[in-house]
Amino acid sequence: MVNGGDNLTLEVCDEVASEAATEEDIVRALDKQPRDEDWFLTLTRPNGEFMDVTLGAGGQPEVQVEEGGDLLQTASSVDEAMLRQLLLSFLHGDNAWRDLCVWIEPAPPPTPSQSLKSVPIAAWIGVAVVLLMFVFAALGLRRWIVWLFALAIPGLVVGVILGKLREVREAATWKEAPGRITRSEATSVEREGKALKAAAIDYEFTIALKPVRGSRVSIGEILPGSPRVDEVLKRYPAGTSVPVFYDPANPGRSVIERELPPNFNAIWVFVAVLAALCIGAAYWMS
Repeated sequence: MVNGGDNLTLEVCDEVASEAATEEDIVRALDKQPRDEDWFLTLTRPNGEFMDVTLGAGGQPEVQVEEGGDLLQTASSVDEAMLRQLLLSFLHGDNAWRDLCVWIEPAPPPTPSQSLKSVPIAAWIGVAVVLLMFVFAALGLRRWIVWLFALAIPGLVVGVILGKLREVREAATWKEAPGRITRSEATSVEREGKALKAAAIDYEFTIALKPVRGSRVSIGEILPGSPRVDEVLKRYPAGTSVPVFYDPANPGRSVIERELPPNFNAIWVFVAVLAALCIGAAYWMS
C-alpha cells in the first residue's frame, strides 16, 4: 500500500490516530468495531480541507467533505466498501471520491419561519394543551382541565394524521427514478420486553449515473408486529425493480410508496370512537 503524500491527519473519536495517515491506518480504523453513536473519523489536510465520517440513522456511515471552498455531504448513507474508497481517494488527492456517489450541499440553517413549519402538528397541539391547562389551573377551572385532557388525546392522534397528510402532499412533488431492492429481510425489534417482527428493506437508485441508497418504504409507518410487515416483505423481495420517489433538493429523502395505505381513512373511525370514550370518561369524572 502507498502512503498518503500530503501528510493528512487521521482522527478517530477525538484521538489522533496518525499525523501522516496511510492506507493501513484508515483500514485499521474502519475495521475496529463496535462503533457507538458518538463514533466519527476525520481526515484533515494541512490546509484545513477535510473528509468527515459520522454515523446516521441505523448506524450507517454519512460523509461530509470540505475541499476547494466547497462543502458537500453524501445524499444518503454509504456502505462500508464505498466508505473505504472515499477515504482512500481523499487520502491520495485524486478527486475520484467526487464520482463515487451523489453529493449535495448541506441545507442552510432554517429561518425561524421554516423552523416553525417543520414542527409536527401534534407537537403544536401538545404545547397548546399544556398552556391551557396552566391557564385553567390558575383560574381555578379544574373541571375544564378534565375536559381538556380528555379531548387532548384524540386531538394528538388527529395531529399525527394531519402531519402524515402533509408529508403526502410534499411527496407528490418529488421526482421519480427507477430503483432496485438490495435488501429485504425480517428483523426483530424489542418493544416493552417483547420481540416484534419488523421489515428491513434497502433499495438503490441512480441520479446522474451515481448511486443513492434509501431504506424508507412508505410515508405511512410500518409498525413492528403489524400485518404490513409480512405484506411489504412479500411485495418487495431482494432484486425487485421499483420506482423510487425522492426529494430533488435532498435525494436522501426518498420512499418507494408515497401514497398512504388504502385503508388509511379507516383511522378516522378509530379517532371518533376514541373521542367518544374520552368524552364519556370526562363527563363521568366531572
